[in-house]
Amino acid sequence: MDAFGGLSFAEPQRLWLLVAAPAVAMLLVAAERRRAAAAELFVSTRVRGSSNGLRPLRPWLLVVALTLGVAASAGPRFGDELRELPAIESNLVVALDLSQSMDARDAGTSRLSAAKAIARGLTESSDARVGLIVFESTAETVSPLTEDHAAVATLIDSLETGELAESGSDFAKAIDESIELAKSVGDRAVDVVIISDGEHRGGRWEESLGVARARGLRISAVVVGTSQGAAIPAEDGASLEDASGNVVKTRASEEPLRTIAKECGGRFWANPSEPVTAQLVVAAEAANAGKGRVERIPIERYQWPLGAAFVLFLAGMVVNRGAE
Repeated sequence: MDAFGGLSFAEPQRLWLLVAAPAVAMLLVAAERRRAAAAELFVSTRVRGSSNGLRPLRPWLLVVALTLGVAASAGPRFGDELRELPAIESNLVVALDLSQSMDARDAGTSRLSAAKAIARGLTESSDARVGLIVFESTAETVSPLTEDHAAVATLIDSLETGELAESGSDFAKAIDESIELAKSVGDRAVDVVIISDGEHRGGRWEESLGVARARGLRISAVVVGTSQGAAIPAEDGASLEDASGNVVKTRASEEPLRTIAKECGGRFWANPSEPVTAQLVVAAEAANAGKGRVERIPIERYQWPLGAAFVLFLAGMVVNRGAE
């Protein structure tokens, strides 16, 4: 609400309380007149002669003080100043698939090595706080959200497949763990990037996606590996075989991760090159885009009427002595 001379109020509706000021003034003046009349009857002439002659001013001092107090509660503003807008805090969660199929070597290297390179690129390029989750058929937070990117990169380098001892990949568990990690920052924005070969062997994830959308998580996804597939190296240097002695071949699948990214407003990449990795931090860059910009902010002036009201109340206490 603007008024003359650039004066405005944050909560102008409180000024309606001022309509009661005349009634309050009449009550206080009437009470003072009754007091004066009683003093005239019961107080001796000698005492009246030495009484405080300012005593009749007390009702008016109180009315003005109350009026100024109401004005102060309405949040008066006068003038403005330039303030730099703070950067919006951004948070990034990387969820890395450690299932055995990530050992397949159809990404120029092993899928896990390619995934770790992408995860490191994300961590090193982002200005956000970064958290790290690993998952197979269960999920675990390896690092909470932190600004220590070097520590997260070191953790990424140390990861190997099968560390959770739960074979298979369950994206629902990765999403659920991301939601739990996001709770640590309250209502602040959180971006999640799932890096996997897309071989989902868990249950349905519709409920998890619904919770993620309600929480405001934006989930992007990166698939590593090819649809032609590759064998999974075994510990003895041979290829992993099934119970019938046939070589197990794993094929990367784009569809599950593409669906997750679409449902949660994120992006999807298939075997991204290093330059594409930088695009994954677009949320953090956008969040910090406001840094350095300035905005005109109204200056709060409630101290002025509040201080004046306090002084008038003190004056009312001083004159509230003696009789007329």
